[in-house]
Amino acid sequence: MSFQEKTHQKVSNLKELVARLNDGDFESVTNQLGSVALSAEQFIQYATWKADRYTRNCISHNDAYELVLLCWQPGQQTAIHCHDDKECWVKVIQGTFLEEMYTYEDDVMTPTGSRTLGTFEITNADESSFFHSLKNTTTEVAMTLHLYMKPIHKCRVYLGDNSHLKFKEVTMYYDTIAGKQVAF
Repeated sequence: MSFQEKTHQKVSNLKELVARLNDGDFESVTNQLGSVALSAEQFIQYATWKADRYTRNCISHNDAYELVLLCWQPGQQTAIHCHDDKECWVKVIQGTFLEEMYTYEDDVMTPTGSRTLGTFEITNADESSFFHSLKNTTTEVAMTLHLYMKPIHKCRVYLGDNSHLKFKEVTMYYDTIAGKQVAF
């Protein structure tokens, strides 16, 4: 089967998604990501949870992308952060999330809206002035799948107007890689 024929096939499971990403078929994958119903069962081998914070579990990565499963306890949330010009797609695998969106321009962080994302819904970001936060709003554990075009090694986290520093640069980490615990 040619590459062109392969790019027109529908992605139907996690294994196919990873294979297509490893083949460099990014446009087809990102176009289909919103319509692919990836069941939570496909992610169990990668899923880990912690009581004090959400976990970042790397499913697959190379120099062009990273596919990371975030696992959330009830009420856990991210800080307000950006992706430093990396394209990012977030797909809810299990649970319900509140996404709050912001822009940062002229030294001012401005709320621009919020939305609720349910299972299989998707959001994306690709601008350095776009900031957001995600929160698991359910009373159950939840999972989100994050696809980044180019791995994110660091990101800016907003500390708020009352701080002498408005941002902190945070080094990204993985709790697991391909289902194996990472020591850090």
